[in-house]
Amino acid sequence: MINIVIILVIAVLLILDVKYLMVHGVEDCSGNCGDCHGSCGSSCKFTQDIMKAKKSIERKNKLKRILHLS
Repeated sequence: MINIVIILVIAVLLILDVKYLMVHGVEDCSGNCGDCHGSCGSSCKFTQDIMKAKKSIERKNKLKRILHLS
């Protein structure tokens, strides 16, 4: 029984560690794409793509409001 508890604790710690690495990467960066090195470089491109998509959605929603479309 104790072995199962120890294995579960190790599994939970491993899962939390993997989640942390997925969020922060191997090298944490400040969020400024100019300062990013290593693993942060790919997240900067991803962030820029998200910002472009948000702006596109905002423009479409603004056009819908102007034309009174739902």
